[in-house]
Amino acid sequence: PPGEERQVSFTVTTPLLAEAEQAIVEVPWSRMSPRPAAAEVSVDVDVPWEVRSAIAPGFEMDEEREGEGELGLGWESGGEWTPDTNFRLYLSGGEGLIDTRLLPYRERDDDGYFSLLFAPVVELDESVARDVVVVLDRSGSMEGDKMEQAISAAEYVLDNLGSDDRFGVVDFSRYVRAFEDELRPAGAAADGIDYVRDLAAGGNTNISGALDRALAYLDDERPGTLVFLTDGLATVGIESAEGILELAERSAPEGTQVFAFGVGYDVDTVLLDALAAEFNGSSHYVTPEQRIDTEVARLWERVSTPVLADVEIDIEGVDTWDLAPAELPGIFAGNQVLLAGRYDGTGEATVTVMGQSAAGPEEFVYDVYFPERDEDDPTVAQMWAQRYVADLLTELRIEGVRESLVEEIVEVANQFGIVTPYTAYLAEEPDMDRFFAADGARLVADEAIEAAQELAAAPASGEDAVGRAKAVDDLRGEGLVANSVTTTEVVGSHTYYFVEGTWTRDDYEADTDAPEVEVGSPEFLELIAEAPELADAAALGERVVTEGPDGWITIVWPDVTD
Repeated sequence: PPGEERQVSFTVTTPLLAEAEQAIVEVPWSRMSPRPAAAEVSVDVDVPWEVRSAIAPGFEMDEEREGEGELGLGWESGGEWTPDTNFRLYLSGGEGLIDTRLLPYRERDDDGYFSLLFAPVVELDESVARDVVVVLDRSGSMEGDKMEQAISAAEYVLDNLGSDDRFGVVDFSRYVRAFEDELRPAGAAADGIDYVRDLAAGGNTNISGALDRALAYLDDERPGTLVFLTDGLATVGIESAEGILELAERSAPEGTQVFAFGVGYDVDTVLLDALAAEFNGSSHYVTPEQRIDTEVARLWERVSTPVLADVEIDIEGVDTWDLAPAELPGIFAGNQVLLAGRYDGTGEATVTVMGQSAAGPEEFVYDVYFPERDEDDPTVAQMWAQRYVADLLTELRIEGVRESLVEEIVEVANQFGIVTPYTAYLAEEPDMDRFFAADGARLVADEAIEAAQELAAAPASGEDAVGRAKAVDDLRGEGLVANSVTTTEVVGSHTYYFVEGTWTRDDYEADTDAPEVEVGSPEFLELIAEAPELADAAALGERVVTEGPDGWITIVWPDVTD
């Protein structure tokens, strides 16, 4: 009856595609129901080889490892979820310190998309020795639970150092203090923990002084890592984000990495994002309902055991561009690393991974194959788009508004249906005629530039600023950002917009001839035989404007009342 809920369970039996130390599990649920629902996936893996990487493009999986070949994986949707993408899980093993897998996607007559998955060993006997400095804000606003949690977070980092690591602790309010004048070996971590436990909050916020003191510990001989925790804006010393960043750039040795944590809403999100981007780390925002120590521990679990530092990637044999991220932050034991990008060309290629291991400089060379056409997993293209747009948004926040940068964000976001502050119309149900008009692209770009200029003038701190920063970080995750918009659908590497009863592909230009082809007609069957991907576009609705092998067409369904 209307308004009642029903729970449906189904079993899918599917071949397990396996080759050497790699397996692919697929649940083809994308055509089972077009209605919003809720879903859960649980996967128990037990194989006789070391599972180094487990990734389901489009689905951010929780992982619990029980052994080298034993792990549990889980995913849960929100309440309003539509199964428009198949669940496809890649399990990979490997040999040596690092192995790699290529996930390609390429449609007919288009440049391709790819993800390179770097799979390091699960457990490592000897990690890269590095210098770790914890920088801890003890200004007056940290008093209470925040200070207690920050102390707990620092304890976790110090208690989980590598055996050959060295560490330092810098704490600051108006004045900057330090545990010791020199870095201490990991064996002295208990003394550092005792020091941290005695810290008390009070005073103003001298961020520039703290960073200057912390960076002075580091040198060019060993990789350096800063874990920086703060809950406020600079009120002592250099106060501008530009000035603090310039100081850090002057003081930091090559290879320095910064993991920045902003606690609460009164933080300078532009500064923290800039530090993370400049020093090849990451920025994280801990909102009042979250625990600082939990968020720091979650990060440190991923980066506590470096397999390879100062990583560089070289790809020869095909043309690649628009890589995301532009630089890899490092490769850590038990944690896969994904590099996404675009490619042109086809055939054999060579991927060379270079970096600093515990034994010294290392170079790993892998042979991969970039196909002329591969449409098995369109989420590979969507993952690239999200990561690339996230990088562009970060660049825009840090460096300011550039018209070309805004236009590039809008172009990629429109193609893949990604809602950004500059494509907010995707989250509405507007009259999209202007989008496909002759000057529609220019109108959209102009509006986006105006929005970018308004946001550039907005405060870098506050709840809205933190929300924007967290939204950008969500785009970098393994899961696809949910699209709750009823007027857009992504098929392959293109978004279709529902305008006046017709689904229209993002790159269609108004007034371009698009003759009708009826589903089921001989002409349609010939098209499907030549371009099978048109079946997915045709499934969107009664009228679909898309591109066929010989130009634009309008796919129409026959009138069932005739």
